[in-house]
Amino acid sequence: MPGTDDTFSYMEGIYTHRLTPDYSFEMGKLSTKPGYAVLNLPAVYSLTYQVIDLLYQQVPVANLYMERLKDRWVIHMKDARLNGVSVELADFIKRSAKQGRVRYVPEYDALSIESKEVLLSVSLSVDIKDWLRKENKQGKVCRISLWRFLKKCIEEKKLNLTHRD
Repeated sequence: MPGTDDTFSYMEGIYTHRLTPDYSFEMGKLSTKPGYAVLNLPAVYSLTYQVIDLLYQQVPVANLYMERLKDRWVIHMKDARLNGVSVELADFIKRSAKQGRVRYVPEYDALSIESKEVLLSVSLSVDIKDWLRKENKQGKVCRISLWRFLKKCIEEKKLNLTHRD
């Protein structure tokens, strides 16, 4: 309830307390892009509530996960482009980003929030695929999927990746 420390769900506010939202939520379609950007915001701070309002207005709810942890809001979100963002709010969001990439374009008052993961399609020869499987089986840890093993190798820079035409 406004003016109290009581918190309740959106649905309870609408149906039990007869509150009305200032704007409608758009459920939208869940993005299939891998990864999330993560914002870690102070719970009781005016800029935090401006960020949450902006996210609810411009990001499909299907691509947001918000969790209140004592004095923090932790927000996991898929890629988004936010319009009408002030320089001050953009700076606050950038400082609050714990995972992902945040870019601000002041000429358009636009902010882009992205995860740091992208999809990668790879075409391999059968010999290379067999070699990867063999290397994966020789590992001392339990066997993982071929694609996770390949990702691990790339991240640890065990593979010499060169561009060939």
